Amino acid sequence: TRKAEIELYNISQRAMDRQPKSMCELGTMYRKEGYWIFQSEEVSSEWWLESAEMGYAPCQFALGASFLIGNGIEKDLFQAKRWLQLAIDSTYEKYSRAATVLYDAHELDKY
Repeated sequence: TRKAEIELYNISQRAMDRQPKSMCELGTMYRKEGYWIFQSEEVSSEWWLESAEMGYAPCQFALGASFLIGNGIEKDLFQAKRWLQLAIDSTYEKYSRAATVLYDAHELDKY
């Protein structure tokens, strides 16, 4: 629909303007079907990494979970620990709780 196309355009423009939330949203769109953009886990991970580096907890969580299971990027438990810990330490309660569950379930304190 025209409304969805406009929203995709707006998100991409905000992402290009370095807005962390939009960068994370755009990264997610590259992973999922149906957003009128090609699917690319590599491009998705790049957007997530940039957003996470800017301190955006939802992308810190997504990146940590991806490193944990090797989804779209090479599995790396040290990186999973790093990004999930940042999400745990964030002020985003929802992502802090979810990151804590993954962190504990996979015993990342050992890495």
